[in-house]
Order: sequence, then C-alpha cells, then structure tokens
Amino acid sequence: MDTGIQIGKYIKRWLQSDPELVSMVKKSNMVPLVVHPTEKPFISWERMSCTPNYTKDGQIVDVVEVGMAIVSDDYEQSINIAERVRNLLEWKSYKDENIQIPAMEIRQIQEDNVDDAYVQEILFEFQIETLNKN
Repeated sequence: MDTGIQIGKYIKRWLQSDPELVSMVKKSNMVPLVVHPTEKPFISWERMSCTPNYTKDGQIVDVVEVGMAIVSDDYEQSINIAERVRNLLEWKSYKDENIQIPAMEIRQIQEDNVDDAYVQEILFEFQIETLNKN
C-alpha cells in the first residue's frame, strides 16, 4: 500500500525519466533529503509534512508538502532547471494501481544564495489518495 509517505520515490521516478531534465542534471544528482552531492548542479527534495485526511467511506487522502531545492554554480542554469521541474510537475495528475494524485500544486517559489551556490526552492503540495489498501 502506497501512501503520501512514499511520494519521494515517485518524484525520483518522474524527474529521472525526463530526457530534457537528465540532459541538465545527472540522474545521480537527483537525490532525496539532504544527501547533497558535491557536484553541481543537483536537485534535492524533502517531504516536509504528510497530513492524513479520512473520509466517512474509509478513504485516506494524504496532503503532502515537499520542499525541492535546485542548486547550481550558475544562476541562469538554476533558473532553467527550476523551470523544467515546474513544467514537469505543476498541475500534473498521476494514477497507478496504488495511488491517485489529482493535481500537483506549487505553494511557494523562492531563491537564495547558499555557500556560493544559487538555490531555487519550490514548495509543492500533493493530495494523494490511497487506492490499494491491502
């Protein structure tokens, strides 16, 4: 049974399966949590929260927030990668035998400079319905 807790494995699959993004960032530099590669550019994400909502008919809908950081030594490159990530995920829907995501939404986008690197930060929200409860 997949729930919102497993959103990271789906994000990794979606990002690494896009040829255009892979041409910008190596697959090995698309990593969850704070396992930051030393080589830039890289994309890192972290599940910030997972709040379950229960319906009367026994459905579970998890509201999941994921923070994503796109890090590069080059400002324009960081923006271009962030735009590609946004185009891949924003307003997309997804369904398989385990979960359904009606839409992926952005809650916030900001930028920063950390340790002489340009960081584009995107906060996504996913509403994830568990389909296979066994």
